[in-house]
Amino acid sequence: MKALLLVGALLTAFAPCAHGQVTSRITGTVYDSIGSRHLSDALIQLVRGDNPAATLSTRSDAEGRYAFDSVSAGTWLIGFYHPMVDSLGLDMPTLRIDINRADPVRAMLTIPSAATVVRNTCGPLPKGHGLWYGRVKNAATGGLAAGATVLAQWSTLVVQGTSISRQLGTVEDTARDDGLFAMCGVGTDEIVVARSWLGPDSSGVATLSVPSSGLLYRDLWIAPVIMAQRRVADDSLSSDSLKVPVRVGDRSLRGRVARVNGSPVEGARLRVPDSGVEVVTNSNGFFTVDSLPAGTQTVDLRALGFLPVTQTVDLAAPVVTQDFVLESRTTYLDTVKVIGQRIMENPRYLDFLQRKKSGFGYFLDEDQIERRQPVFLADLLRLTPGIMVMPSTFGGGSIRMRGSSFTATCSPAVFVDGMLMAQLEGVDIESFINVQDVRAVEVYARTASIPSQFMTLTGCGSIVITTGARRKRPS
Repeated sequence: MKALLLVGALLTAFAPCAHGQVTSRITGTVYDSIGSRHLSDALIQLVRGDNPAATLSTRSDAEGRYAFDSVSAGTWLIGFYHPMVDSLGLDMPTLRIDINRADPVRAMLTIPSAATVVRNTCGPLPKGHGLWYGRVKNAATGGLAAGATVLAQWSTLVVQGTSISRQLGTVEDTARDDGLFAMCGVGTDEIVVARSWLGPDSSGVATLSVPSSGLLYRDLWIAPVIMAQRRVADDSLSSDSLKVPVRVGDRSLRGRVARVNGSPVEGARLRVPDSGVEVVTNSNGFFTVDSLPAGTQTVDLRALGFLPVTQTVDLAAPVVTQDFVLESRTTYLDTVKVIGQRIMENPRYLDFLQRKKSGFGYFLDEDQIERRQPVFLADLLRLTPGIMVMPSTFGGGSIRMRGSSFTATCSPAVFVDGMLMAQLEGVDIESFINVQDVRAVEVYARTASIPSQFMTLTGCGSIVITTGARRKRPS
């Protein structure tokens, strides 16, 4: 892994002359090209080249400006320190200044642009790919986790004919002695899930996105893994249950869920997928989640009428406070212009109604879905005969069905609006569709009952989802 280098400084030129009693004034600014802002309170140091013990220091003001007065003639090295430089893992900049005359010298010190950092670290990258880097830290000790493995995965939906496939991207790196890792080639503007581990210690799921600028800095926290067994129902019509492993710990997450205007959201459902724990906010929007595993974890937050929120939190302290803001879905509804009174029904929904008359599968129409008022897609599927929602490798829940005599469960084929979703084994069902966009669901648990257009050669059943706005029925 290449070191991340700091570049950029501009000096005025000046002609040589005898040293004598010459002194000069050095001024400049400290600028952050990544954040497009001047850096205040940066520590700027001057070190004399022939006497390292001779050091001058000052700090930048609110506008990033600094100045050294009466600097004696000779060769000096100038550099600066700022907490952001350390957090980004960038090398401290140094620049040589030769003072031979009394003319003022101007030195511009900069943190390079995102593009420069990416290029210096990774070299040329394909369009749509960037750099995620940070440090791996241990939540139990507070120290750096040198040698920890970091794995990032993301998927891109590709439409090919009548099927939708998921192309999986993977990048892996190992943290160096200072805990720093660099993930070159991560897809930008994609939902990226990541984990880090070192021996028996591991983080939970981290959900993040590299911005279109191509550069993201974010640390990961790992901690000892403590597992427990939790029982879940085999399916909605069975009295049997299965034991599934979940992570537990001694950390607590507290906070408040509010609307954009600050008013509380009551009844919002918050879950931490790795732990299998789910809580509901009270009338004032407050929540508390206990017995959580330490380290970086993902929190999934949903409430009826609001856009879902998935956010990564670092449970590095015994008690962590984190507030959330939910935005109303109505804010994002497009303006509809009425140009006629005739209602044209969605052909896909009409096809669903026709198949429902056959009675060969299990069907949920828009009325039934509205009555259930689901917040998660798992809420619908968990109550469907023959379906189980199991914790997946990277968090959330994956869809399983009862298998043949050779296997206890299998991964069903999933069709969305008639298109096959490929490569869904172990994938969180909430990651590819929002339940508030679901208008109808069909479940074919037995291969003999599957319509020909939804038949696959997997030997498992099929789930067919029709999307669209559900019409509100008068009560």
